[in-house]
Amino acid sequence: MNHKPILPILVGLAGAVTAFGQGLDVKVNSTGNDNTPDDRLTFVEAVLIANERLGRPIAAGESSLVIKNSSRLLNVRFAIPGDGPHFITPPPGGFPPLATGLFDRVLIDGFSQPGARSNSNAIDGTNNAVLKIVLDCRKLAEDPAKGEMPDWSFKIASSHVHFRGFSVLAGRDTDNYGVYFSDGAVGGQISGCWFGVSPDQSILAGGEVAIAAYGTEGGQVFGSDGNGADDLAEINVIVAHAIGIQFEETKDILVQHNLIGVLPDGKTLPPENIREILEGDAVEGNALTGTITLRRNLMGGMRGDAIEFYGPAERLVLLENTIGVAWDGVTPLPNGNFLRVQTVQAVVGLDAGAAPTAASGNRIANHSGYLFRHTKAETRIVHRGNVLTNNTGPYSEQLANSLAGMRLGRETDLAPVLGANSTRQVLRGNLPLSGPGPNALTAAIVDIYASEQSPDPEHPPIGRWLASFTDGGPGDLDPSPGAFTFDLSAVPGLDGATHLAVTSTLKDATGADTSPFSNVLRLPPGAPRLSLARTGDGITLTLNTTEGTRYQLQSSPALGSAWTNVGSAFIGTGSSKSLALPRNGAAAFFRVSLAN
Repeated sequence: MNHKPILPILVGLAGAVTAFGQGLDVKVNSTGNDNTPDDRLTFVEAVLIANERLGRPIAAGESSLVIKNSSRLLNVRFAIPGDGPHFITPPPGGFPPLATGLFDRVLIDGFSQPGARSNSNAIDGTNNAVLKIVLDCRKLAEDPAKGEMPDWSFKIASSHVHFRGFSVLAGRDTDNYGVYFSDGAVGGQISGCWFGVSPDQSILAGGEVAIAAYGTEGGQVFGSDGNGADDLAEINVIVAHAIGIQFEETKDILVQHNLIGVLPDGKTLPPENIREILEGDAVEGNALTGTITLRRNLMGGMRGDAIEFYGPAERLVLLENTIGVAWDGVTPLPNGNFLRVQTVQAVVGLDAGAAPTAASGNRIANHSGYLFRHTKAETRIVHRGNVLTNNTGPYSEQLANSLAGMRLGRETDLAPVLGANSTRQVLRGNLPLSGPGPNALTAAIVDIYASEQSPDPEHPPIGRWLASFTDGGPGDLDPSPGAFTFDLSAVPGLDGATHLAVTSTLKDATGADTSPFSNVLRLPPGAPRLSLARTGDGITLTLNTTEGTRYQLQSSPALGSAWTNVGSAFIGTGSSKSLALPRNGAAAFFRVSLAN
């Protein structure tokens, strides 16, 4: 998609009501879409006043609705009579773009309508916003003077504009690009809105794109700005659109706290008859610089790619998102593919250079297509600290374009291999590639995950991230490049793990890249837990055993002394085993160890 924003031509007209150095408080009290001198003020008139393009003097009946101030702020508020929700339809040619440069900041506030209320539930709860203003753009008509069909719900060609508290409906009859920033706008925010769904959820109607930034100077926020003030009120709900959020020719965008593709309860997808006509991408991008950050969003029900950057970008960061499953981690919200990017450094979870304690992984589940595609030789994808469950498509595609694939000249055998001689205390394995090497190649970072055994070795469920170490660095007992022996004894959470898998992450002058997952290693059972009980004049030691595992009772006269086998080894049955400890004054300590 190559949407070309229309550059507005600003012309000073008669009837200007403001000037540099002044601000305005404008109150909309009508659902009309005309520009008529009377005692009502429409949303169309409010935008024209802000643009100094009203084209007529303010009528006497409108004067109390347009108040000047000296703050250099523009506030557009609503006071439409009646309970609502109030539906405002665009005039022929569409709502006029907001194209003012007269104010330091602009607030267009749907929550100002009496009876409206912002969401107060956490992001993982049902969005309980009460919306009273609906921009109903399901039917668009040509501008009679120009013969042009509008391709937007509302265009913001101004800087530092905050648009909040609206339901926005669109249609599929035209390429409706939703509410978007354009024409060099700087900053601004779209928050607390429902796109494609009416306030009572009885209408589901979306267009091509819900919200976007095209040709801006960047800094836009979609959802919450994360400053700790009103973060819950800033959550957007985006459903029934071909594309949830799109960027082109912009930079440094934050997408945070949005429900994309799912209804306000965070668990329910739109009906199949609505979804089947959609391309179904949550986020798209092209020609981007700086950093595009997607944080703590819920994305589900995408038929295409959950995230697709179909053109070049500089850096994409995904943190703490839940993709393909509801916040409960159980309710499936199936997607097609997860991530398709081209020339970009993508960071999915923990960055290559981040400390292990800084893990901010994503939950990625229920994808029928690929998870990571190295579309071009310039594609670099770091994926660390994420949880992957119930994904049935290939985890990686086109690995010949990955960093290791390019250096080794192949697209297979690029994953670490865990050795069968590993134990619960020591993890052994080999890497297909590690540094230091030419072109600033670094030593590989190895990430260890709790995993599960899967009947399909190509799709192992990857659970919690446990630890990281650098090949040849502290913690690696094998100094040979590409081979590792890692001490597991101090890894938190290892006791509950039955299987492990690892990845390796490399970095050189072209960027950082993470390998496919290794084979899944079944851990040997842990040392048994023991209990002691006095039985008459003796002591009985009891332990739970694992079926088929060999155990050996041992004794020692003192801690730090050698251990001596007591009796013969025995094989566990899966039930408890009781051992009578011998009465031997020389033996003060006993243990049960795993026998070879």
